[in-house]
Amino acid sequence: MVSPITPNVFDAVTARIDRAIQRNGKLEMMFAIVLGTLFIVGIGLMVGGVISQRWDCFVPGGLSEVAIIYPIEKLRKLREDNLLFETFPALLLMANTPKSQQLLAQFLGRLIERM
Repeated sequence: MVSPITPNVFDAVTARIDRAIQRNGKLEMMFAIVLGTLFIVGIGLMVGGVISQRWDCFVPGGLSEVAIIYPIEKLRKLREDNLLFETFPALLLMANTPKSQQLLAQFLGRLIERM
């Protein structure tokens, strides 16, 4: 017989997940600010370079637009991690058989590897 998850364990896991989601929310806000700043600066430099016909302004603007790719990827990964964190408590409650607990342990192992 497999023992069910106790409320204390579930509450502790849920509290930790909530803290991780809050921390990720702060990082998401930081990345959104960086993205917005890079976008505005890049477009401003590109438009200024075109208007003044100066390549030395246009090229850095284009480079800053290309640099947006890294923060976008980081933001996408944070949101994906949040989704995994949010689904974990439900999976924890459903793990009431040995096979489901084994699958949950494998899922948790992959989640930890991703971090």
